[in-house]
Amino acid sequence: MGIFKSKEERELIKKEKQEDKALMKEIDQEIKEQSRKDYEKFIDEMLLEDNKEEEYLESIMTDEEKKEMIGNKKQEAIIGIAAVVVFTSVVVIASILIFAADYKSKSDLVKESVPILKDYYKKKYGRDLEYLNIDYLCKENGQGEDECSKIGHLVTTNNEHLMIINNDHIGDDISTGKALNDYNEDMRQNLASLDLVSNYPILSYKDYYLDYNIHYDYIHVLPSNTSYERLKDSKKLTVTEFIFYNGEMDKELVKRYLQNFSEDSVFYMVKNVRGIPSNLTIMRQDGDEDFKITAMLDFDGGTYYELDRSKNTVTNVTVNKVNGEDVEVDGDYKFTNCYKIVLDEDAPWDKKDELPSYFFIKLNNITFNEKNIYEFSVSGYRDEYEEQEENEYSQVITYTNGNDTYVIGNETIGIGNISVEDSILCKIGLC
Repeated sequence: MGIFKSKEERELIKKEKQEDKALMKEIDQEIKEQSRKDYEKFIDEMLLEDNKEEEYLESIMTDEEKKEMIGNKKQEAIIGIAAVVVFTSVVVIASILIFAADYKSKSDLVKESVPILKDYYKKKYGRDLEYLNIDYLCKENGQGEDECSKIGHLVTTNNEHLMIINNDHIGDDISTGKALNDYNEDMRQNLASLDLVSNYPILSYKDYYLDYNIHYDYIHVLPSNTSYERLKDSKKLTVTEFIFYNGEMDKELVKRYLQNFSEDSVFYMVKNVRGIPSNLTIMRQDGDEDFKITAMLDFDGGTYYELDRSKNTVTNVTVNKVNGEDVEVDGDYKFTNCYKIVLDEDAPWDKKDELPSYFFIKLNNITFNEKNIYEFSVSGYRDEYEEQEENEYSQVITYTNGNDTYVIGNETIGIGNISVEDSILCKIGLC
């Protein structure tokens, strides 16, 4: 049983699950076929009995009664044929509409975009492109319907992500190391007064997502063959940062630096005093939130850093481990290393809607990052847990330091890793 290295591996699990379903469908078809044969044999025997009975009845009927029986049979046959025609027509039309809608949505991607991406991939990485899926990015429009963009998203069998817009503007998350290094050098030069201890940036590109969330599996995709300077000048580079620093905070300097990036960018900045967090500042282009850490409270497996209650509604955080088997999932995998983080909140009635609800904790001997963290819903009344869809993920921020992980969020949440369960195929020795 292996631990997932990234969310993309769920695509492989889903593919494997589809193969399992196909196998079960084939087995089920054989069972149905045998049942059909048994049923037909039964019907034939019944019809034989019915025919014998019908022959006997005809032998004792008058000519007038025989004519009436024949007329009734013709009427029943016409009604039966009409019913079959109507039902078959409805099924065929529905199938055609479903197929046509799916084909229309993907035909341009499969027929036009995939060959372009295959050529791009071969030229850039020297190997053939094999992919699991390609589709447009879509989002719910508020009326229960999905509206799709022109952003094509392809997932390779190697858990890589490629984006393409109108058969152009190709990007991937395979070779982003140089942009990341250039960003780090730029940030350290511009914010040298922070006396940086360490940092963890997440770089994204605004044209490649609809709603920003660092937990989307494609969120690291950057435009191909585009320098960091060009990305920065475009104002479309989105940066989410977790920063530890020893020096002094110049908020205006940080805000000016943030203006170089997209409006979705945010810095989570933790001030250290002799290695201990003393202050949390959350910086955005349009403002900042600043919290003194007023207490450090240990719990089993970690530390809760209490944030200034006059600026934050959270009064306490309860962190409990959860049995991964209790989390309902849609696939042949299960949750592991699960934590339920429950917030207690209180605020004056006149400030309740104005104050944020942040928590800041450290988990000992556990590693989380945006690529391997999975979220599950936490019921406030019963211990019922269900895996969340990625578009429902809370913007929880994590930073691993040694064997420990710092976590910042703003709502009650369940988090964990995922491990692979043996599929049905493997269990019967066919994988």
